[in-house]
Amino acid sequence: MFIFTKEIAEKLTRIRKQSALSQKEVAERMGINPKTGRSYIAQIEKGMIKNPFLSTILNYLDAIGVSWGTFFTELSKLRAIQNIKR
Repeated sequence: MFIFTKEIAEKLTRIRKQSALSQKEVAERMGINPKTGRSYIAQIEKGMIKNPFLSTILNYLDAIGVSWGTFFTELSKLRAIQNIKR
């Protein structure tokens, strides 16, 4: 099961900003109505949507031009570091 965490939400925000894209631009690239899309992207990035579909996250990554493999490899490394600290 895919569990959406605060760390994932924060990472999405960081990489969107590194890509120099606005929330509205990401929504448009994902094919979401720009009027409501910016708000939806903001909710994802703030972790307000607790269990987004994995396909939504993958579409988000496509929209900002980030490889799925790279993203999930980095998350895996983050999780390993967190497990060591416990």
